[in-house]
Amino acid sequence: MKVKLLIAFVAFLLVVAGLSGYLAIAVGGELYEARSALSGSVADLDREALRNARRHLEAAGEKLDGFAADVLSIVPIAGHGTRAVERVTEATIGVVDAADSLTYRLEALEALEIVEGDQIRLDLVRQLRAPF
Repeated sequence: MKVKLLIAFVAFLLVVAGLSGYLAIAVGGELYEARSALSGSVADLDREALRNARRHLEAAGEKLDGFAADVLSIVPIAGHGTRAVERVTEATIGVVDAADSLTYRLEALEALEIVEGDQIRLDLVRQLRAPF
């Protein structure tokens, strides 16, 4: 009886270790690619890099919604870690979306030539005010 229990426990540990390894490699790879897309200076970020990062974050999120993550979610320590990575991934998607929106608006301002270098042309901003 003890031998069967020990074999079952070892089998359970092997399954958890295998699923954890798979998830770590799959999700870790997507998160690494997302980080790589966002590397460099903030001033050098463009919308394509942000969209690329979002695609990798979404792929990581899909893997975190899959079978391996579902099984690991019932294991106390592994489940907490998996859920934490899932929450961080979801929050990061929101941050990337906000950065994309901000980048879009900044590009629109640049097209209006209101921003010149690192300076805002106040003479043009004053002209935008409605007359009273």
